Amino acid sequence: MEKSDEIRYKVRDLLAERNINLSEASRRIGKNVAYLQQYIIKRSPRYLGERERKALAKLLDISEQELTDLPLAPQQVEQVISDGIYNKVASVVKIVEDFQNDHHLKIEAEKKAQLIAGLVVKLLSTPVSQQEEVIKFAIDWELNKQVV
Repeated sequence: MEKSDEIRYKVRDLLAERNINLSEASRRIGKNVAYLQQYIIKRSPRYLGERERKALAKLLDISEQELTDLPLAPQQVEQVISDGIYNKVASVVKIVEDFQNDHHLKIEAEKKAQLIAGLVVKLLSTPVSQQEEVIKFAIDWELNKQVV
């Protein structure tokens, strides 16, 4: 199976999970009601346009890179990094510090940096809707492991 077909099936499945039909999704990404039906069923267009890919990724709460088998342009990579990784790191740092303060824990700077880096890596493969839960579990696990 071609990667482009895998992407089509992924879009179809994610929309179904969210109870969004193809025409509604097409309208929500700014296209005519038949756009996603043609994309998924008739395989036209072959690839989503940049604007459609970005809007669909936002609608599905996934990374834009998951909707293409082509490398993103340098400015798109910068945007993904600045939106995705920067925000993830900032969120992880805040949650780690809050957890540390709430539990009156002292963590060496190097161990804290390792913990944060590990959590960010875990988040990159976690759906956005589950990230907060994953962060809290992983922090609890790591900190309890270090404290004991």
